[in-house]
Amino acid sequence: MLRLQGFVPQEHILIVSNQTYVESIRNLLPGIPGENIIGEPVSRDTPPCVALAAGIVKAKAHDDSAVMLLLPADHCIVNSYAMVSDLKECIAASTDHEAIATIGIKPIEPSPNYGYIEYGEPAFRAEAIFPRPPFYRKAVYGTGAHFSCRRQL
Repeated sequence: MLRLQGFVPQEHILIVSNQTYVESIRNLLPGIPGENIIGEPVSRDTPPCVALAAGIVKAKAHDDSAVMLLLPADHCIVNSYAMVSDLKECIAASTDHEAIATIGIKPIEPSPNYGYIEYGEPAFRAEAIFPRPPFYRKAVYGTGAHFSCRRQL
């Protein structure tokens, strides 16, 4: 939660986790309202979790201008200032263009556990914003190695 400190008010943070961890998370993060820490009804991986969170954000929003940030907890973010800067850029780009923005983290090794983003030429606002990249969900080992090696070149 430290990576969001000063950027997102705690009352706007929604955490969706396995039902088993809800009470532990509430105890660890007393500044987050208890009702904002949700246990997944059934553990089905990321997409249904995102859909649940999006539905809750939409229900809590006062208008259609709400912005949702999806920040998986399994990423190690060393430079939170750079992350917040990137998030601000993504929010501006997605708001200006009614688009979904995705931040890709450069892989250090291939893994079948994560998806891979392939990008082309820059689109708008900044050199790091690209139009509609193909996304390869939980690629097989060979594809992951292909993307990991391409980014190292």
